[in-house]
Amino acid sequence: HHHSLFPHCNYFHTSKKMNVTASSNQSSNKQPFIISSIAFPQKFSKKAMPAVVPQEALQPQIERLQREKELYEQEEMNIESGKQQGEANADGMGLMELDLEREADGMLGGTHEDVEVIEEHDSEDFEELDDEDILVVAAYNTPEISSIHCYVHQPSVSNFYLSHDNLVSEHCLALEWMNFHPYAPNNTESNVIASATFDTFIEIWDMNVRDQTAPLMTLGGDEKNRVKGQHKGGVLSLSWHKDHRHLLASGSEDHTAKIWDLNTGTCEMTLKHHKNVVHALSWNPVMAQQLLTCSFDGNACLVDPSDPDNPLRYNYGRGRQSEEIAWRNENEFAISCNTGHVVAFDKRQNKKALWTFKPHKSECHSIHFSSVAGSDSMLATCGADRMLHLYDVTKFNTQKDANNNQSQALLFSEDKSNGLFVVRFHENNVAVGGQNVIELTDLRSLDKVRETYPEAFPLPEQNAMDMEEDAEMEDA
Repeated sequence: HHHSLFPHCNYFHTSKKMNVTASSNQSSNKQPFIISSIAFPQKFSKKAMPAVVPQEALQPQIERLQREKELYEQEEMNIESGKQQGEANADGMGLMELDLEREADGMLGGTHEDVEVIEEHDSEDFEELDDEDILVVAAYNTPEISSIHCYVHQPSVSNFYLSHDNLVSEHCLALEWMNFHPYAPNNTESNVIASATFDTFIEIWDMNVRDQTAPLMTLGGDEKNRVKGQHKGGVLSLSWHKDHRHLLASGSEDHTAKIWDLNTGTCEMTLKHHKNVVHALSWNPVMAQQLLTCSFDGNACLVDPSDPDNPLRYNYGRGRQSEEIAWRNENEFAISCNTGHVVAFDKRQNKKALWTFKPHKSECHSIHFSSVAGSDSMLATCGADRMLHLYDVTKFNTQKDANNNQSQALLFSEDKSNGLFVVRFHENNVAVGGQNVIELTDLRSLDKVRETYPEAFPLPEQNAMDMEEDAEMEDA
């Protein structure tokens, strides 16, 4: 199952069977890469469900392929070269025509039978996954290409490998997993990923299908095929609504946030309450009618889409630019900044921050709160200074507490990469991605984490037995 493009994986262990970290570090003779976003989907279906994709939904993709073909033909006509070069180009053109025709014919389109054959064939290639196996989807960017990589982490055998990948059109900035398929029956369990890039559109991919030549759906058009309501600048952030599953929010460098209807592929609402780049946004995890947006204008805004002209504003500091936002619960959230600061607010008290501290020397690119019951006070931060930190924010009840306790992290970990860009919790793990690295760490392997959250992250039974045996041997 190992992918030829994926670098060799290294694993680090404790003296016993606990797998502490599964990671990949690109060797010096390989092409450098950046992991800019991470998402955790559900496990793949044992058999991917065929979905009927309407022909009209595929038409924009077919038109895009046709324009690319016409552009290529025009470039060929403009080449003034010798006969040999012309013959070589003609051969290449024939291959490209064949590829384009194959791509247009195989885009999960045409008849229901076409779709069923494609998806069933692809689904048969998927490996059997155990209950403890973890899927990790990452935005993988090199100087030449960008793609969505789907990795499988098998803790029981200390294995971490690339299952498959999908090429995307531009440098991928954000990923969002969605349990919603735009062409499947309602309530169908789905593994769908939305990807945001420097382009003005959003691509929707079915992660249960290998070797896709085009996305399921594109929200917004490209420069030559603009559609009503699309972004006018690069899309920087995404947030899927877990209750209203057909809704996806996006933030852009065009100073707007948008809400999309995945049933129709159209923009339902454009929010214009910011004066600068909307770099981060997130739906409230409990209150369905609240969308939190954060901008380079120094403000976070809590918006009710039914009353979009009256957002609550939270000023996180003059001269700071937001990097990411994260909800701790339905009332509290935190904002990371380009200055290395993290600022926390209670949404009910929008005049003053709960606390501010500076875990990083430069940009704090990413933050995330644990969702494991009993551990929502654990905050992960990572930044351009190559550091990954874990904090218990109950020690930050006041600004004075934050000043006194910001050096008391549950984890200080310096990576050998040139910067870390994203951190995410998932069950018992924390994942981090950056330049030439993607890494998963089992939180149960960290003594301070287990001591702080003993019920949330107990030592696995096998490891506890091993530790008892070691103690008995030492006593003997």
